[in-house]
Amino acid sequence: GVKFNDADLIGIPLRITVEGDVITRARVVRVNDKAVDPIPLQVDATVVQEDGLAVADASLQLKPLSKHLNRGYNQLTFDVSGTTTTILLDVEL
Repeated sequence: GVKFNDADLIGIPLRITVEGDVITRARVVRVNDKAVDPIPLQVDATVVQEDGLAVADASLQLKPLSKHLNRGYNQLTFDVSGTTTTILLDVEL
């Protein structure tokens, strides 16, 4: 797990995998089915795997996201180079 204070400094670590050669952008666009101003992820580097997938390590800063989060499970929708995907984030307050 990631503690809130640590995530505020270093971000929540994520690994992004999408079809294609590169990841041009990654950002949170919805939280709990509500549209939010896009929150960008810091993408470190992109590696293309043999099977046509682009893989990148990224981090998500918690501070701009925190005002949208609720206690318990939160649904985050990401736009990654035009492809959307959703994850669940468990928040303990």
